[in-house]
Amino acid sequence: MRKFSPAVFGAVALLLFSLTACGVQSETKASIEEQVKVVISSVFGEVKITSFLDHFPSESSLTVAYTATRPAETKDLNILTAALKAKGYKIVDSSLHGSGALIVFSDKVNFVYITFEFGKPEIDFLALPLEEAEKAMQEP
Repeated sequence: MRKFSPAVFGAVALLLFSLTACGVQSETKASIEEQVKVVISSVFGEVKITSFLDHFPSESSLTVAYTATRPAETKDLNILTAALKAKGYKIVDSSLHGSGALIVFSDKVNFVYITFEFGKPEIDFLALPLEEAEKAMQEP
């Protein structure tokens, strides 16, 4: 089992707050986190938060690591991408990278990255405010 730092847990709280601010149909941080878990769980089966980092890797970001009950498969990329689209997220990138996958999507407030490796049950989630993500893309 992976050890989680307090920073990861704080990042998840920030993400949940950000999702509430952008109009996700939930009124509490707990229910927002549950919505994110539900989308991932719809593809991978039951997932548990194994790490929660607030303000990592930056002051206003949120990083969460989930562990699923089964390892990721190649087909999960398309299934998870479709599930995120169905929830109303704008897909920016959905692609294979070596032995894993990357999905980048956004809502009105956040840029979100989900990554996973094939054959492993871990799923990583990183959320950044859109303004911060756009600034980072402009820097050399």
